[in-house]
Amino acid sequence: MVKARLPAPPTPLIGRDKELGDVVQRVADPACRLLTLLGPGGIGKTRLALQAAIEGEAQFAEGACFVDLQPLESANFLPVAIADALELPLSGQQEPETQLKNYLRGREMLLVLDNFEHLLPAGVNVIGRILAGAPDVTLLVTSREALNLREEWLYPLGGLPFPTNDREKDAGDYGAVQLFTERAHRVQPDFSLDEERRAVVRICRLVEGMPLALELAASWMRVLNCAAIADQIQEDVAFLTSSVRNVPDKHRSMQAVFDHSWRLLSEGEQDAYKRLSVFRGGFTLKAAEAVAGASLPVLSTLANKSLLRPGEDGRYYLHELLRQYAEERLGQSAAEAAQVRRLHCDYYVDLLSRHGEDFKGGRQQEAVARIERDRENVRAAWQRAVKQKRVPAMRKALYPFAYFAEFKGRYAEIVGALERALTGLEEVPAGRERDRALAEVLVLLGWSYIRVGRHGKAQAVLERGRAIYQQLEAAPPDVLATDPLLGLAILAIIAGDYERALSLAEEGLRLSEERGDAHNQQLAFYALSSATLAQGKYERARRYARQAYDVTQETGNEWFRAYVLNELGQVAQALGQYDQARQHFEASYAIKESFNDPEGQGVALNHMGAVAWRQRDLEKAGELYRRSVAIYREISDRGGLATALNGLGNTALARGDLTSARRRLRQALDIAADIHYVPLILSVLAAVGELLLRAGKTRRGVELLTLVEGHPAGEEETKERARRCLEWAGETPERPDQQPPEGPADLIARCQTVLDEVAALKLPDEDEREREEGDRFISPPGQRLAEPLTERELEVLQHIAQGLTNQEVADELVISVGTVKWYTSQIYGKLDVGNRTAAVARARELGLLR
Repeated sequence: MVKARLPAPPTPLIGRDKELGDVVQRVADPACRLLTLLGPGGIGKTRLALQAAIEGEAQFAEGACFVDLQPLESANFLPVAIADALELPLSGQQEPETQLKNYLRGREMLLVLDNFEHLLPAGVNVIGRILAGAPDVTLLVTSREALNLREEWLYPLGGLPFPTNDREKDAGDYGAVQLFTERAHRVQPDFSLDEERRAVVRICRLVEGMPLALELAASWMRVLNCAAIADQIQEDVAFLTSSVRNVPDKHRSMQAVFDHSWRLLSEGEQDAYKRLSVFRGGFTLKAAEAVAGASLPVLSTLANKSLLRPGEDGRYYLHELLRQYAEERLGQSAAEAAQVRRLHCDYYVDLLSRHGEDFKGGRQQEAVARIERDRENVRAAWQRAVKQKRVPAMRKALYPFAYFAEFKGRYAEIVGALERALTGLEEVPAGRERDRALAEVLVLLGWSYIRVGRHGKAQAVLERGRAIYQQLEAAPPDVLATDPLLGLAILAIIAGDYERALSLAEEGLRLSEERGDAHNQQLAFYALSSATLAQGKYERARRYARQAYDVTQETGNEWFRAYVLNELGQVAQALGQYDQARQHFEASYAIKESFNDPEGQGVALNHMGAVAWRQRDLEKAGELYRRSVAIYREISDRGGLATALNGLGNTALARGDLTSARRRLRQALDIAADIHYVPLILSVLAAVGELLLRAGKTRRGVELLTLVEGHPAGEEETKERARRCLEWAGETPERPDQQPPEGPADLIARCQTVLDEVAALKLPDEDEREREEGDRFISPPGQRLAEPLTERELEVLQHIAQGLTNQEVADELVISVGTVKWYTSQIYGKLDVGNRTAAVARARELGLLR
């Protein structure tokens, strides 16, 4: 089922039937990858693009998505804005643009990018790379300027049709008159076109049918009749007529509308209106009062004059064109502009600060929801604080801003924000407050680097932050994950150095207890539990996890409690207490689901899949791991994806499906080696060792399993599995005491050799599969095709029916995206259809789908 990603139309589309048909036809043309609706501001590009997306989305397997670009201040945030509209959390170690392209690759989708002009020229490069990397995506862009790309098709949009002098009697048949009449009725219920026909036609001519100008003109009906409105516009048009040749006439007419709207405001309303231009993405009454000095009566007046739009959510919104006009007015006084921007920054820094305690525990979900509504304003405030190097403001906003991004899974975004903050702080003269801010940013950046798999950078910034705290003889704030010792402990666990992890975590626990810092205590207990669990000290690990759980009860940190529940579940699982383990994992999943935290849900699903695998409920295990794979692919979290793929590989091994097992294990090992996650590498190698034994490659399998069983970085459960496999093979591992274990670099280098070896491996079940998957045709009852579908075509069709993208089908079947497209074209031809939706419907009619 296609996910709805289009906003509800705010008003009926009037007078654009021909243009609508043209645009829908063009975006449905496979040759048209990029269509730009070109025209001046206020011409109606946005409304037409939205309606075209609504009517044309059925042509795309995954529908259409509308991306409002007006809040963006820079093209740097274009990939993030598109990801937000797609509800794609950014995480992992890749840049936001890379993650976005990976997500879009193979998806048949229409993306509407609205209000693009202010992102030129830098934004064009992003568009070009999306077109190159996502061949099934079509872009519908609205802009005042052409993008000037080779792939671009232009559709210039003019004003609505209006009557000439000899057609005034038929004025009601023209789109411009229809739009003005509809808007006039909203403010003047007894408006009569028959009585005002001549003046209405004159207005339509003066603004050349420009929709926004007509709407603004109609809003004046509260205070002026149509003749007076036309007189005022006529006066302004004459006054603003420019001799500059390359200024479009429509811009002159639109400027007249704006200038006239401006003069109708009182001095106080003008001051409020231009100050409101500082907001991004809407604002509340309270914010308007604090930042712009705009009272409710003033906002109501501006709304009545169509200069401000009240939303159903109780917030107010400025059309970007109107906001830019107001911003130009504000910019006429540099001092006033600086003052308003500072007030805006202070207001949203205070908003973040007020929710700081909520993020510690108790009201975490409420804090996330509140800040999400002002996401664009919060971003702008943080950027201003960093740009202006306002250290107190940065410290005030730092933790709630970072935790908001963490809770929403926007890891790549927060890494970029913290890196810019670090650069800014390094340019500020040293001093105690600057140094404290520097240490705090460094530690948070270290945790963020861990999230995206940049472990070397994480180590460096955490060590630097630790050194600054020691130099200042200061303690980190009592907020979760502010102690650099605990970040270093987690890095040691990732590297498989469990003794170092224990030492760091014990020191972190001692210091947090001394200063009464419960928030870092819970993290210290968690790290201790994780390290002792890996060592096979299960009762001690359970004790630490229970202590961590008790502290989360004290702090009220429900979000972190979900991770602690996973630790308790893993201990129970290691001890064979599977029902108890499942209960812990399900409780963790429920918490993360309530937060709408996909990363946390994926973690819990992986653990639940492991329980099902151990209990040999292989169907359930496969289902859970596949759900996890889908989540991690969606959010681009490579560590979680590798874990889930490893689980699918183990599940296939248990079923005896060696071909599927090889595919999944190769994918998992490739990712684990790339992010240098040593314990995970060893876990996958243990599974590969078993695969080799089952494939008859006993010597090589024993070699790998012996390596895993004796490696100090391996988790105890991984080593135990290696021992069982060696016993099954009748082998006893022999490791000379003087031979040191492979270091991380050697282990990672070995992974490439293993990947190549497994790829070339001939498996016992392949010959049979190849015979089954030949050119055999299947003609089930009810199939009436001149040329029946092959089994492989049916398999591809089945995946299409499940909603998988071309890339996901390729991943599932271990074939290229191009091959998937070839099979899809064959399916379309045999079923006599033109798109995925029709293919699935036809297949259901014929009974071809399971």
